[in-house]
Amino acid sequence: MTVPDVGSSLTDEQVRAVLRQMDAALGQGDVEAYLQHVDPSLEPAQRAWFAAVHAVPMDVRQIRLDSVVSRNSSEGTVAHVGLRHQITGGDPEPLLEQYRWVFAQDGDGPVRLVASTGRNGALFGHPQVWDRGEPVAVLEGDHVLVLAPEGSRAEAELLLDTLDLAAGRSLETLTFLARGREVLVVHLVGAELLEEATGVAESPTGEQLLKVSPDEIPWDAPRLTGTDTPVASRLLLDVDLAVDDLSELGASPGGHTSLRYVAAASALWGDDVNLWPQGWVVEGVSNWWSAAEDPHFLDSLRIQVGEHHRGSGPPATLPVVPDLSDPDSVDAFTLESVSLALHVAEVHGQSALIDLAGRLVLLDSRYDEKGIESAYVDVLELGQDELLQQWAAWSGQLAESVDGSLPPPTV
Repeated sequence: MTVPDVGSSLTDEQVRAVLRQMDAALGQGDVEAYLQHVDPSLEPAQRAWFAAVHAVPMDVRQIRLDSVVSRNSSEGTVAHVGLRHQITGGDPEPLLEQYRWVFAQDGDGPVRLVASTGRNGALFGHPQVWDRGEPVAVLEGDHVLVLAPEGSRAEAELLLDTLDLAAGRSLETLTFLARGREVLVVHLVGAELLEEATGVAESPTGEQLLKVSPDEIPWDAPRLTGTDTPVASRLLLDVDLAVDDLSELGASPGGHTSLRYVAAASALWGDDVNLWPQGWVVEGVSNWWSAAEDPHFLDSLRIQVGEHHRGSGPPATLPVVPDLSDPDSVDAFTLESVSLALHVAEVHGQSALIDLAGRLVLLDSRYDEKGIESAYVDVLELGQDELLQQWAAWSGQLAESVDGSLPPPTV
């Protein structure tokens, strides 16, 4: 296809008109009608994308225009386009993944899509598992929906039971996680895709943020989202690391520990990227929950925490987020956050810890001092200063009790 010069660039209405037709074809599942608006050079990739999007059970599949962002003779007319989608049972509300699509028109011929990439920037949700140009394996448990590249189907089948158990226990117990979800959606992906989606390298888990789109979007909407639009997380696990851990360590009594961790962490970060809850809650409760129903793993955490307190002494303050460029400070913060979560769970009860966490993550640590103090008092019947004293005494007892032996964790 010949890319048009500046004088023949497309209007917003022309782009919107072709997107309406592509949206209708996507909604009807008519791939041939959809591909009428795609340049032949892009047809194999878009055919694979269309099939993968339809392989995933969804209540909503829509294409919407965010904006036309440039028109030039060297490329064509560039638009930011959203895939508004809602995975059945797993997304309480529709989410938006955004693309950078390029359209062009050859003379008087039809307007066609000639290039497709993910939109640059955070919170645009690209890539998803359906963007990889290969079929998607979809496995359903009672409490989990697992999505993986078709080439990883065997690994996904091997992991399904432990993932399903972890999802079920998490949805049943963590009130701040359930919130309209019937299942947890888990993306089992390779390390490369996990890093591309999250920006984090060499991690067994990841959270990919997408903006929420609860209301129908009219075609004349000026933008799909704004700076205050809430977000939701996709849960990603490195499939190879998950299989290796299962093979080496065996199945955990509470289900896959990495899924338990990332499910709790994603929910505790909440849907407001501008809100900063007390940092210990996210790290402490997520790590505690990963081990809470695995006695060996929980003992391992208690020993690590006890040895930390043996070396550093009792805490002088509740955990404060450190300089993230200092690995030693980050490690100490994580251990003290886990310590505080363990303390609350053991002294005040698991339900109290979950209730407190659910309240604290709705409060901004920079502005909501009174609300935060009230949360502690309402749940634990003591304020932060009293909790600190109680925790410090508990940590000293824990430090004296550990013997340095580390039982192996399970996943």
